[in-house]
Amino acid sequence: MIGSNRATIGNRVTSNMANRRFADRLQMNFARKNEAEQMIISQRRFTRASQNPLDAARTLRNRKTMSEVDTYRANLDTATGIYDVAESNVMQVSAILQRLHETLIRGANDTYTQDQRDIIALEIDQLAAQMTSLLNVNVAGRQIFGGSNNGVIKTDTHNGVAFRIDNNTRTVYYNGVPVNDLNDYRDFPDSRTSFLDVGLGMRWTDEHTIDPQTAIPVTFNGAQVMGSGMTTSTRRTVVGETPNYFPDFVHSNNLIQLTLDSATALRNTSDTGSSALIAVYADLIFESQSFVSQSIARIGSDQAFLEFNKDRLTNLDYSLKERQNHLEFVDMGEATTRWKMLEMVYNATLQMSASTVPMSIFNFIR
Repeated sequence: MIGSNRATIGNRVTSNMANRRFADRLQMNFARKNEAEQMIISQRRFTRASQNPLDAARTLRNRKTMSEVDTYRANLDTATGIYDVAESNVMQVSAILQRLHETLIRGANDTYTQDQRDIIALEIDQLAAQMTSLLNVNVAGRQIFGGSNNGVIKTDTHNGVAFRIDNNTRTVYYNGVPVNDLNDYRDFPDSRTSFLDVGLGMRWTDEHTIDPQTAIPVTFNGAQVMGSGMTTSTRRTVVGETPNYFPDFVHSNNLIQLTLDSATALRNTSDTGSSALIAVYADLIFESQSFVSQSIARIGSDQAFLEFNKDRLTNLDYSLKERQNHLEFVDMGEATTRWKMLEMVYNATLQMSASTVPMSIFNFIR
């Protein structure tokens, strides 16, 4: 009997306990309603990481990825400007070579006097200077046809630009080395290409170079674009109706050097067969135009790769922003509905308190 009374007393809920629980429930409903109001005001799912640690961590990772994408897109904008300049300048070089070919055909005419050919040679020297200027263009602090040459290194033979003409020796230098000295364009100083990271997981190849499929090249090897080294071959040309042969004819593979050499040939037309020699240079310049066209095609291919990555990053940026909105920002319709529901629960709790919680002495005084 005694044990039964103790059990009854132990299970009894006192009015104080009920009041405390009711007050806790009222406070909790008020806090939830207030939280819903704050979400509507801030339009965010949380304002402190402690409110939602998991989504807060996801949000930070997403923001970091968005920041990286912004960097990659800025890199692509820089690369686009570089490629626009590179394509324009190489196409201008191609146009100069076409003009040079026509000029040499004109200079090979036997009716021209030496004075007239000297004037043509001076014009050709100017064409060589124009090509040099086009290939020494500097964009975003880069000698874009200088490989990894950033224009800082300067020596007696290297004035910081990619190409230089020594007018005394009529020698063309690329990154400080005569263009005729090296047949392989990769052997010149600063011959490596500079790259920009565009989020493809930039990595190195077995040859200790950056894999071009994982980054965007933003400089070009000028020796590859314009040629390097020398070639010995038998050349045949026809001036008038007379075929002329030049066995073991040695000529430069570099277009600027070849241009200067053709001007030198124009100035020395007192030699036998000089008109035919000028015609040989005209043929070489004509053949070289296909070589420049290959460079234009390579630049065009890289531009297509640029556009592909622009589209890829645009789509990725859209997806990341959509995910960020889902993680960080509230759906206003959903948030308003939730707030109205919590407000109704809170008001119902207040109404219930009038009949459930005993009035205090202060209620009677009021």
